[in-house]
Amino acid sequence: MFIALEGIDGAGKTTTAERLIDLLQTGGVSVRFVRHGGVHNADPYLANYLRSIRELQMQSLQGPYRTLGDTHWALIRASYYALVDHCVVGPTLRAGDVVVADGWFYKFIAKLTSNGASLNDTESYFTGVRVPDRVFLLDVPASLAARRKPEFDPSELGEHRNHPNGHVAAFTSFQSLVRKQLLRMSQRHDWEVFDGSAGTTNDLAEKICARLGLPATKRRIVDADS
Repeated sequence: MFIALEGIDGAGKTTTAERLIDLLQTGGVSVRFVRHGGVHNADPYLANYLRSIRELQMQSLQGPYRTLGDTHWALIRASYYALVDHCVVGPTLRAGDVVVADGWFYKFIAKLTSNGASLNDTESYFTGVRVPDRVFLLDVPASLAARRKPEFDPSELGEHRNHPNGHVAAFTSFQSLVRKQLLRMSQRHDWEVFDGSAGTTNDLAEKICARLGLPATKRRIVDADS
């Protein structure tokens, strides 16, 4: 089973995923963690290749990236996820293990479409990339997510980065639009939505774990960031 947690930046995806994995591991489930932002315990060739793609993405964000065209921007991201799918997620699932990801390609789609891109067209760029079996959306107001962030990177501000009231206002404005798109996508794809502002991370993980009903398997955990 492939499980993805989605949400805006600062929604608590990573900490909730880590706690969820702890619970699954305690229950005897064999889990592989696909984590946003880097690759650990992977073949050096793959790790370097993925890192190069991420660096290209970040380089693009340093300037007016929308002038490069939505198709170019989306295909770079789709290429990244296609590699993670082919080289990490697929082999893990074929081995009979569970995959938990603290985000898949949906947040990127929400960011791009919040700036006016077509949802149908943007989703089509990811055709062929594996769709998770279960997606859980952690719904958090952008103002709360902003308070959780010690700093902001360009991808979290979008085209609002030059907001006259500073980065907090830019983040809140942009992420509010992203949140709206993610909620729209949750209805479109029948995701389960949890209030990410209610209760603790442990509470969220326990609720998600209860919804999964995974059978116990041999105890083994592999940590693979991507």
